[in-house]
Amino acid sequence: MEVAEQQRQQKIAEEQRVAAQQAEQKKEEESPVSQETIDNYEANQAETWAEEAEIEEQLNKEEEERLAKEQAEQEAYEAQIIAEQDANFSDEAKEQIQKEIDEEGYSQTSYYCDQVMTAVQRGDMTKEEAGGCLK
Repeated sequence: MEVAEQQRQQKIAEEQRVAAQQAEQKKEEESPVSQETIDNYEANQAETWAEEAEIEEQLNKEEEERLAKEQAEQEAYEAQIIAEQDANFSDEAKEQIQKEIDEEGYSQTSYYCDQVMTAVQRGDMTKEEAGGCLK
């Protein structure tokens, strides 16, 4: 009796599996979008995402290069300013500037002497009028 019951349940399970498979097949056949269309869409999406990632990577690389160039230019400019200051500022002015930077983190004397140096270079002021800023 148990064997017959087991066979009956197996037959029911098989019929349910076949019915589910047929229902899935019918659903696919009735679907307005074929599996091929879905596969193509997914492939296109994957390709688009890959292209977008490449573009983003390129943009990031270009931005990093631009920032590195700007930083190098800024550092070169600062080195030029320091060289000009070193060549033109008096030893007393340089000592005062360093003291202010050490104590306060910035120097008003440096700003003032830069303005004076620029005025002398433009001819708006003579070295004698520059006070203790310039050599």
